[in-house]
Amino acid sequence: MQQAPNAVELTVDHAWFIAETVGAGSFPWVLAITSPYRDAAERNAFLDRQKAELTELGLVSEAGLVNPAVAEWIKVVCFPQRWLDLRYVGPAKDTGEPGAGADLLRGIVAQRSGEAGKPSITVVALRSAQLITFTAMNIDDPRALVPVLTVGLAQRPPARFDEFSMPMRVGARADERLRSGAPLAEVLDYLGIPQSARPVVESVFNGPRSYVEIVAGCHRDGRHSTSEVGMSIVDASEGR
Repeated sequence: MQQAPNAVELTVDHAWFIAETVGAGSFPWVLAITSPYRDAAERNAFLDRQKAELTELGLVSEAGLVNPAVAEWIKVVCFPQRWLDLRYVGPAKDTGEPGAGADLLRGIVAQRSGEAGKPSITVVALRSAQLITFTAMNIDDPRALVPVLTVGLAQRPPARFDEFSMPMRVGARADERLRSGAPLAEVLDYLGIPQSARPVVESVFNGPRSYVEIVAGCHRDGRHSTSEVGMSIVDASEGR
């Protein structure tokens, strides 16, 4: 028995067209997919062009019906019950060109509860430049999220150091001191970072790194809410 496809790669214009066609609503801000035209007079020509391209790809029928699986994936991403916003940043490329900067990958892990006893639906959307991939996944354990969350990183081995912790307010104060120009070594002393962890922390601040910023959100009782504090996974020269 042939397994049905579980992913599709689209241009951002194709994705916007499908969301508009199936009434999915707007894409999450983290994906940065907005209306592709400024003048309403351009709308019909744009829609006709996207429909023709997607029909040729086999994702839209001659009657204008969107592939049901793709339509469902996009609906889940546009209106999830639970989600993780993902913003990946890689090392800046030294191209010598003005404005050259870090690589940026955007994404979301979106989930909806299944209906009529069906399992939850999880869709991972990742956008790079003008392409976006939607992948339906079976994620029923938090540990299964790890390869998804770290997909855009440098795949460094785990860093090893003595465990330490600090109050949130202390970390916030340390950030302020670093932004004010305080030497990193001075701030590490202030925080009481153990010696075994210092090379790791220094590599995060001073060396090439890639990281993902993660913010959790949920839709409940008609309201959207996001976590007050996010988390990051960082790959640096001394490890993850």
